Amino acid sequence: MELKAWSKRLDSIANVVVIGTCLLVCSLLVMRAAQARNEQRVGLSALAPVFPVGFKPAQPAGIEYAASDFTVLVGLSSRCKYCAESMPMLRTLAHEAGAQKKMRVRLVALALEPLTSLTSYLQRNGLAEFLPNEIRVGSDLAPVAQRTPSIVLVDRSGSVVATWPGLVTEERLNDVLEHLTQASALTPQQK
Repeated sequence: MELKAWSKRLDSIANVVVIGTCLLVCSLLVMRAAQARNEQRVGLSALAPVFPVGFKPAQPAGIEYAASDFTVLVGLSSRCKYCAESMPMLRTLAHEAGAQKKMRVRLVALALEPLTSLTSYLQRNGLAEFLPNEIRVGSDLAPVAQRTPSIVLVDRSGSVVATWPGLVTEERLNDVLEHLTQASALTPQQK
């Protein structure tokens, strides 16, 4: 009789442990799924920078870094959902860059797709201020065009000042604009 009582207790304890373990595993799966959705929403932002600060990438075709105080390279793809979600922030970037009085800022869109396709994509999304540039796989600038969207700020000497891979959020845009604002304070006024 006593053995039967112990067996029932042991059975009850085992059931509680199994149910508790199932609840723990389920809650961990739900938390991981939520984290994955959040990481997916942010895009590639958790990845390392596209280029290290100070790196001197090749100049895009027809673009001379020395012709502007800063060049903003933006990697885009017409098939990238994060690029589409970044469009409002990129339009704000274009507006703010055009409003700079103390320095010249050039905006360049880089893509691994035909120039006509990129040009059409920029026009459809109200980014006519961006100079389209088709990049070839294996070129020095391919990492920018492969990790879409991404932003790389280059100074007139051709050195990378900062990079921002992933979805262009309001916070990321403010960081880009802050870099430009700080740089404009250091740049002599153009005549």
